[in-house]
Amino acid sequence: MKTVEVISFGALNCDNVAFITKFPEAEQKINSTQLLPPAAAGVAIDCLTMVHNLGMECGHIGKLGDDMYGEIARKQLEDDQIDLSFTSVSAGERSALAWVMVNSKDGERCHIMHPTGEAGFVNMEDVEKAKDYIAAAKAIHIEMLQMPAKPLYEAMRIARENGVVTSMDLDIAPRFLYEYKYADPELMRNLIGVTDILKICKDALKDLTDKTDLAEAATDIMQEYGSKLVIITDGEKGCVVVWRKDDSDEVQSAIVPAFTDTAVVDTTGAGDAFSGGFLYGYLNGYPYDKAAQLGNACGYLKALNIGARNMPSREKVEAFLQSKGWESL
Repeated sequence: MKTVEVISFGALNCDNVAFITKFPEAEQKINSTQLLPPAAAGVAIDCLTMVHNLGMECGHIGKLGDDMYGEIARKQLEDDQIDLSFTSVSAGERSALAWVMVNSKDGERCHIMHPTGEAGFVNMEDVEKAKDYIAAAKAIHIEMLQMPAKPLYEAMRIARENGVVTSMDLDIAPRFLYEYKYADPELMRNLIGVTDILKICKDALKDLTDKTDLAEAATDIMQEYGSKLVIITDGEKGCVVVWRKDDSDEVQSAIVPAFTDTAVVDTTGAGDAFSGGFLYGYLNGYPYDKAAQLGNACGYLKALNIGARNMPSREKVEAFLQSKGWESL
């Protein structure tokens, strides 16, 4: 069995991206100004691609559809040297798809997701087959956007038992996960409880806390649910990071500003690039505020590129940070 340093576990999509000059309203028809060919993407695999670009060996646990989109995704990931030893093709099942509209004026985007069918979800048997693969890694990163949470929890539990760092991007508000029957409140609580690094989108906050100040909200969630470190990203404002000092009850926090040197082109995947940069910094012993600064740099540089997995190279990230006073990565 091949071993890797970092594993992602989540849905594999093919993104279909169109650039527009405004988001359409009801009954409107608009033309796109640019259309990208279908490309592999997904919250977890995007993050993993950033980690890989920074120099770590990476692999993905997931399933591909038995169609041309699945073949496109498989080839792209193999070309990028992402290990797919535990990514299989679901016979007769279609691929997960996403239609992404990007506003060419400011790089903001919106998604329409079309998950795969039930046979395309990673199940408990798949996790059992991958348990030694998980246990041998340094970290596992998951997302919950398009798949049931029970196998994700089992993978995180196996990782936690074997001293593997666990990371989760809660990129969708829990209320939608409950609506889609991917999770329930008890399972969500258990999953967060075995997560070392929890990154949360702002829309999820009101499902987890009544706090509105981001630092207070992150602290409340960390204390209530048991994660070791909580991050809330806030777009062009940067992020808030909250953690327990030396595993004690003392809470520390940092507000880390974003980089806004020039106008961005496409924010698709920028949050995932942040996760990849932060996870790399965490695994390499960076102070948490410095890891967040690395994450911000990765997210910013990704947003200057078109496409969710068009992540910046290590050389580009290092050169950018050196221009901000860093010595090196």
